[in-house]
Amino acid sequence: VNVLVYGWSSATLRGQAELQAAIAADGIAPAVLFGDAKAAGETLRLLQASSDIRQAVVLDVTGHVFAQYDAAGPEAPVRNASDDRRRAGLIEVREPVVQGRERLGELRLLVSQEPLRRQTAMLFGATLLSALLGLVVSYARVRRVRRDVTRAEDELNQFAYFDPVTGLRNRHAAMELLETLAREPATRFSVLLLDLDDFKLINDTMGHSAGDALLSQLGVALQEAFKATGVVFRLGGDEFVAVVHGRRSDETLDQVGRHAVACFNRPLQFRGKLMPVHASVGIAEFPLHGLTAQELLRAADTAMYRAKSSGKNAFAIYDESMDHENAARIELNEELAAALERDELVLHYQPIIDLFTGAMIGVEALVRWRHPQHGLMLPGAFIEVAEGSGLIVDLGGWVLRTAAQQQAAWQQQGLAHLFIAVNVSAQQLARRALLDQVDAALKDSGADPRHLQIELTEHALVEDIAANVQVLATLKLRGMKIAIDDFGTGLSSLAYLKRLPIDKIKIDRSFVSDLRAAGEDHAIVATIAGLAQALNKEIVAEGIETRQQLAVLKRLGVQHGQGFLFSKAVPAAEVEVLAASAAMTST
Repeated sequence: VNVLVYGWSSATLRGQAELQAAIAADGIAPAVLFGDAKAAGETLRLLQASSDIRQAVVLDVTGHVFAQYDAAGPEAPVRNASDDRRRAGLIEVREPVVQGRERLGELRLLVSQEPLRRQTAMLFGATLLSALLGLVVSYARVRRVRRDVTRAEDELNQFAYFDPVTGLRNRHAAMELLETLAREPATRFSVLLLDLDDFKLINDTMGHSAGDALLSQLGVALQEAFKATGVVFRLGGDEFVAVVHGRRSDETLDQVGRHAVACFNRPLQFRGKLMPVHASVGIAEFPLHGLTAQELLRAADTAMYRAKSSGKNAFAIYDESMDHENAARIELNEELAAALERDELVLHYQPIIDLFTGAMIGVEALVRWRHPQHGLMLPGAFIEVAEGSGLIVDLGGWVLRTAAQQQAAWQQQGLAHLFIAVNVSAQQLARRALLDQVDAALKDSGADPRHLQIELTEHALVEDIAANVQVLATLKLRGMKIAIDDFGTGLSSLAYLKRLPIDKIKIDRSFVSDLRAAGEDHAIVATIAGLAQALNKEIVAEGIETRQQLAVLKRLGVQHGQGFLFSKAVPAAEVEVLAASAAMTST
């Protein structure tokens, strides 16, 4: 009996391990495909739900370790020969990692047999005792083994089909449902991919535990929002998917999309304050946009990127033209990364003028790309792609270094009075990269920090106000000045203005373009100018193109400005010529 029970239990344990390996390999495949070892490691750590698993290792196609999970505890994982594993009481299970038809690597699990050995030893003792007390005890032991197996199967099912952070069904469950629905041609359903906008900033500024707590709360809200029409799943990271299969016959995909975006219109109550969370939503419909789960998710993902590129907090419905745009965006990002390495980027500088004297007092550094095929490209053609991929952090660091080198060169040429304003992205702040980038730029160039100015948008500053105040205060200790760019376009300008250690306010060009002697824009600019004067802040107007705009700004007391009326952004050599000439237009 002991031999039979041990053999049956051992086979059951191996079967469970093989099923876990198959599920984990399926979940890890996208991370291996895209080279995301961190995401693969996070997926492997979910295996800690099974106490029998001592080690999980993902090997790439070359046999090198791509990601690894080691269980904590006294039973050290064994990675050597099979004899050593047997002596250590471990079973090894291997499962290929496959995406489509492409083999990407292999997942190896080491599973401890120690619980099974202890259980069998107990059963052996019970068998000896049963010789004296009868078969009742043996029967009870076998029932306990069966209960343990049943409980393990329940835990395995929870791990296989549910996300541990949100409690929602996971990617594996979503794929199964989509494949089931797709096998019924008469079925009508839609797939909505919901990708949270700028959620990485929350993780970077508040920590991953806070991010997980917010995801959990959001999961509850989404489940409630779609309970009447479909099912919500968490795909992983900051992505959710809703499978809507209860749509009314008269309900359009536009209405479905508006409903999805509306789910994020109300801020979440989180840690005692309101936390706005928005999402970009991509929509695909069966069978119009795909016949399989993979095709539908790919189409929804493509549409989601269209929504994100159109301004975020929006939705888009898939159409085939998006595939070409998606491929072009990926290609552009790859080219931009290469451009940073090949020195294809260059800075142009737009003069900033004292409106009352016409003297040039500084410049704003603006990046340009000398593309081998497309010529000189303005930032509007590639900055959004850089922000979407995270390449903006490296690009921002390059701009800081180059501007610092130019400022140091101008010091040597007698133009030390010209400051250079550098735009900094929200991601440089959120990833805590800015201080290191500034310090490296100053050290390498020898530039005077008093003549380097940092410009940030309102949105970037108020994402994590307390942390950003510390960063800005540190920059001011370096001697640098801080400006708020595009002032007046954010939602929290007045609420946070007193707390931020800033020196300058830049009026957004949208308020200057239609500026007249009266009207709404006049009232807004007058208010901002009065506020800046009351708080003893310098004020700069952007986008000055006409003498009428200049005259109104001067009457309102705006001291400094920039725009095509004075000069477009030009190479450094032309700045030197302009600086040597007479005062620029001021009347």
